[in-house]
Amino acid sequence: MPRRSSVRVFAAILAGAAPLFLSGSSLAAPDPKPASDIEVDVPPAAPAPPPATPPTKPVHEEPPVPANTHTELQSGPPTEDQSDQWPAVPKGKEPTGISFPVIRPYASIVGGVTVDVPFQYKIGNQPASNFADRVSTIMMSDFGIRGALMPWISFESEIMANAGVSLHGTSVFEGQASLQVRKQVIHLGKDWWTIEVGRIVDEASVDYFSYHIADCFLMDPATEPFLLFDGFNLGNGVRGTAELFKGFRIGFNFNGGNPTSTSAILAFGGSYPPYSNIFSQAAASVPTNASDYPTDQFQSYVFTPSAMYKNKYIEAKTELQYFLVNPDAINGTSPTLHGYNYRASVMLHISDDMIMPFGNFNYGENDTVDANNVDKISADRYTGVGFSAGVDFNYQKKFGNYNGIGAMFAQDESQVGTTGIVTRSRYYNVGTTYWLAPMIALGLRYAEYTNEELNQPLSPTPTASTGVRTVLTTLRLVL
Repeated sequence: MPRRSSVRVFAAILAGAAPLFLSGSSLAAPDPKPASDIEVDVPPAAPAPPPATPPTKPVHEEPPVPANTHTELQSGPPTEDQSDQWPAVPKGKEPTGISFPVIRPYASIVGGVTVDVPFQYKIGNQPASNFADRVSTIMMSDFGIRGALMPWISFESEIMANAGVSLHGTSVFEGQASLQVRKQVIHLGKDWWTIEVGRIVDEASVDYFSYHIADCFLMDPATEPFLLFDGFNLGNGVRGTAELFKGFRIGFNFNGGNPTSTSAILAFGGSYPPYSNIFSQAAASVPTNASDYPTDQFQSYVFTPSAMYKNKYIEAKTELQYFLVNPDAINGTSPTLHGYNYRASVMLHISDDMIMPFGNFNYGENDTVDANNVDKISADRYTGVGFSAGVDFNYQKKFGNYNGIGAMFAQDESQVGTTGIVTRSRYYNVGTTYWLAPMIALGLRYAEYTNEELNQPLSPTPTASTGVRTVLTTLRLVL
């Protein structure tokens, strides 16, 4: 056989044996797939880039949502829509993603300028007021912590640095002189019930008010007096509530101790010589007592059943404050003074809180002591009646913002006996709030209050009405 033919035969044998060696077995059959069906490992193609999207246009017409505009009047454990304050547990559910204990600090700081202009409405030849006008720079704050130990146990501790008499200041060199202990509360609550102990706010005792006049925490002369006259109760106590059906709760509040331990006693009127009421008499010993405590002569009790209802469109609350006051608990010989104060309040929520009108009413009576013998009950009873009304217009509420305008009017009258002097006080407030940022609000308010005495048996001419007109400009930080 020629050499060229031998080479061709050898090459053909190698070509036929190649699939056997490549398959790893001399017994494997050759791959019947045609060459076009042979699988080849090819790296995957890189994913195509997403199509370019135009940048989002900034929305300048929507203002930022403000932080929680809390005041020292808020109380009670958190609701489902207040989870920014501390853990709020929806009914029947346990929180997820929350590590207990939880502690959250908060603070509100207010600074600004007030202008006070005293005035007097002249009657006959009576002289006009000689009080000087004042311009005061103010500072006040409330601060504290809220937290929770378990889903059904929460707490709050709050301190306030006030702005002094009529917001005229309490500063001293290198410091601030006046601090007040406000709420010191432990909340227990789950599903339909709550219990609070400590220094608490009875929420049913708080008048509805315009949020746009609360730039100074309702601690100025044009807002605080009518709240106290109407029975606002911040004091040492025990309180419980129960929800009977959705939105409707009943409550009971109990306070016991020295009259100065709760602000509700300020609604218990009538003079206690030489002071205008029992609360002032109990507090008068603080400057002269070596321990700086009020006199322990008095003992008071406040029993308060209440009912509250709230839904998307309306909220209302009513309560009866019943007082027992022992003016001489040291000797135990003085008769106990009895009294009551009935309260009712309602607020409407229109167009998702864009318009919020409200009204409040209270009427109270109580025993008084004889002016010549404080151990004897007088035949003349104290009577106090008050009412207030107002409205908030939150013109940017559709953006989730409470920028707006509010106005409120309040009037209080009191009298001892049927022929005694009628003391009348009136309060006017118009304010506006604009949130510059989620935690900074600018406020502007006009406030006025007047006092007058009517029906004086010894004088046919009533006393001239005196008062103060105030313009307040404030900047408030809410954390």
